Amino acid sequence: MKELTSLDLYFLMKEFQSLVHSKINKVFQDESLIIQTHSASMGKKYIRILLPSMMYFSESKTDIEESGKFALSMRKHIKNTIIREIRQVGFERIIEFKLDAKERQLSLYVELFKPGNIILCEEGKVIMGLTYKGFGSRMIRPGIIYEHPSHEYNLLELDDARLRELLEKTDKENIVKTLATDLGLGGNYAELLCRMAKIDKNAKALPEEGRKNLLDAIKEVLNLSPHGYENESPIGENKKTETYNELLDSIYTVKQEQDKIDDEESKIDKKRKQIESIIKQQEMMIKGLERSIEESQKKGETVYANYVLIEEMLKELEKARKKYTLAEMKEKLKGHKMIKDLDEKEKRITLEL
Repeated sequence: MKELTSLDLYFLMKEFQSLVHSKINKVFQDESLIIQTHSASMGKKYIRILLPSMMYFSESKTDIEESGKFALSMRKHIKNTIIREIRQVGFERIIEFKLDAKERQLSLYVELFKPGNIILCEEGKVIMGLTYKGFGSRMIRPGIIYEHPSHEYNLLELDDARLRELLEKTDKENIVKTLATDLGLGGNYAELLCRMAKIDKNAKALPEEGRKNLLDAIKEVLNLSPHGYENESPIGENKKTETYNELLDSIYTVKQEQDKIDDEESKIDKKRKQIESIIKQQEMMIKGLERSIEESQKKGETVYANYVLIEEMLKELEKARKKYTLAEMKEKLKGHKMIKDLDEKEKRITLEL
């Protein structure tokens, strides 16, 4: 799964504004968390959060079940709340949904950087989170103040002085890596800005003119209307759509549906192989039984054909048993054409007919 950059989220948030004033009806959970919203103007929409780094909204529910402990707990808090505001926190890969509930104001934070997290807060304090643990110097636990990580430099507030300071302080080897990492732009956007500003991406420092060109390029990009990409997309897909969100929806909703189809086909194939194995075992068992029946039938026919002879032989052995010991009888019967063995313990006579 591709990662959304801070700039991707900046554009996406412009489109997410259409969901402001919507009511949250349900929360679902499968491999993603899905929040169902509704408004008179937008109808039903499904906000899909695929951690650690993807979020968009869709008109398609897909075949999902209302399951998952986290979704059930989250639903108790946010069902029937109204989305008052959706914003990107600074220029971070963090989205805040401000929710109005009865006599309560909640904030739902979605952290779209590894390992990813979803945290619900009230008055700044954590109510619940998908993951509870320490992240560096910060801690996510119920009852404590939610603190989000942040870059030292915010692209939205960047001016010549701050840009010059960033380039002097960074430990990155060149400008393109500084833009990609220290400003959270990612490699594709960093490359694009360097081309737009006509600066050497491998340079370590920039003269005043170069910084001005870069700041102008940043302003130009920030003022673009959100749209999907044809050919070289920052998220690596060759599709064309009117908006970022449509692009993500067309890629990931279809992928989720296809994954479920593939999973179902895999289960069917596994079941088919199990049935084929059972059938094969049964066929082998039937063949074994048929051989056993055939052998038993032949033995029965042989006994029947030699019934008189066998009966006379048994009478002679019974007479001999009264005169001789078993050892003596075995000795006398050595080399006998038909009687091959006597087993008194098992009460068995072995004949060759």
